[in-house]
Amino acid sequence: MTIPLRQMPTAQNTLFIERHFDAPPAVVFRLWTSPDLLAQWWGPRDFVSHSIRMDFRIDGRWSAVVRSPRGEESAMSGTYRDIVTDRRIAFSFRSDADSRDTRIVATFEAVNNTTRLGFHQSPFDSENEREAYGQTWGECFDRLESYLLREHWDGS
Repeated sequence: MTIPLRQMPTAQNTLFIERHFDAPPAVVFRLWTSPDLLAQWWGPRDFVSHSIRMDFRIDGRWSAVVRSPRGEESAMSGTYRDIVTDRRIAFSFRSDADSRDTRIVATFEAVNNTTRLGFHQSPFDSENEREAYGQTWGECFDRLESYLLREHWDGS
């Protein structure tokens, strides 16, 4: 079980989301580290992720494509900037709809054998853009939670 999505008040150009997952940080972190696991939750509700490539190391590149229920595809990519196992991942993010990179930092904090995920993304050009990304990431994290529950992760 997770605590519902909470978007924190931030500057107009920054998105911050906090979620709690009923799994230890090592488990939640692991779901960000492999194409097969990322494909289980990456993308909005009812989207399918495919063509995921990851060189999961600092300065390594990643890319993915998500397909909407109507068959529309959106490609995204970036570079890993910082990785601290079970604690933090920082990477650049650019979708084919964007003309510039944003920076994402995901932190994984242990709270009584659960994980508090802190998710920051910036910069955004407008409040509307930030809110749209907030909704999309919220759906991704709903899918991550569903996968955790479905797979009964125990940290091994």
